[in-house]
Amino acid sequence: MSHQLILLDGSAFLFRAYFSTLSQNLTNDDGFPTGAMFGVINAIKHLQRKYPQAKMVAIFDAKGKNHRHELYPEYKAHRKPADEELVMQIEPLYEIIRAMGFHFMCVPGVEADDVIATLSRCADENKLKTVIASGDKDLMQLVSDNITQLSMKGDLYDQSGVVEKMGVHPDQILDLLALTGDSADNIPGVPSVGPKTAIKWLEKFGDIEGIKANADQINGKVGEKLRDSFELLDLSYQLAQLKFDVDLPCDILTNEPGPDNTKLASLFQQYGFSMWLKQLGAVDEPSTSEPEAQTTEPAINMVENVPSNDFMSDYTQTLVLDNQVFETLAQRLEASTSFVFDLETTSLD
Repeated sequence: MSHQLILLDGSAFLFRAYFSTLSQNLTNDDGFPTGAMFGVINAIKHLQRKYPQAKMVAIFDAKGKNHRHELYPEYKAHRKPADEELVMQIEPLYEIIRAMGFHFMCVPGVEADDVIATLSRCADENKLKTVIASGDKDLMQLVSDNITQLSMKGDLYDQSGVVEKMGVHPDQILDLLALTGDSADNIPGVPSVGPKTAIKWLEKFGDIEGIKANADQINGKVGEKLRDSFELLDLSYQLAQLKFDVDLPCDILTNEPGPDNTKLASLFQQYGFSMWLKQLGAVDEPSTSEPEAQTTEPAINMVENVPSNDFMSDYTQTLVLDNQVFETLAQRLEASTSFVFDLETTSLD
């Protein structure tokens, strides 16, 4: 059965796209930064090509604090505020995603992970083959017979893949995170307990309750720290635990908004995404007036430096090292009216 639903961890893609294009200083005519927007939209279009029959839901973190901050004020407290050039791209990106016709979710009071967890359970109960597009290891606890996780590198994890990657089964990921903590979210975990130790305990005792019940069997300093840290362990468990009961604004299983191509064309024009504008069939023939500055659009979301020569202003370099990049490049070539291959050989014979 082909995949029926894609749950896009939009916030994760947004930050990755921003930092991967930062050195390129991508902007539109007016100097408005567009790199993060470009990277996310490019990723969405790749997912559309990879899973053409699937509905897509784009999920983003809402502003403000949530119940985890109430449990532990230090939760994510070490993170720096987002760069202004990233922040100013967020609302335009939301507009574009809505105009593309996907469900868009940004639910106040919870994190994107909680929305993804709720949607995953709904999909699982309805036996919908679903892909979670995210590099977040927290979400691997959602992988099941119907749910897989696609990393940003293109690796697809089913249940056996999670075991190979993380050393534990999906239903043990939460226990693993609670034991080891998570520096990205400032979840403390048990002092001195790393993944190897946590995996060994989970293999032997099954889950956190089993570990706590058999804590006296664990010798040495690490055993002592475990016994002294039960309250911290319980807190870490609560912080890492996902919500499965988020009140969602729409039913993703029975409807899809549909695209607004007129608005989408206007947005692509405004932010200089000429390649996608042409794909909509919304661009007139080039005029003889002064050429319009445009956002540089490489084949993939990680772009190379663009030479400064005027006649090379639309030039990019793409290093093809995996099937995903090759597929994207091949599709661009197929859509071109003409292209040239220059082959470097070791001989003239």
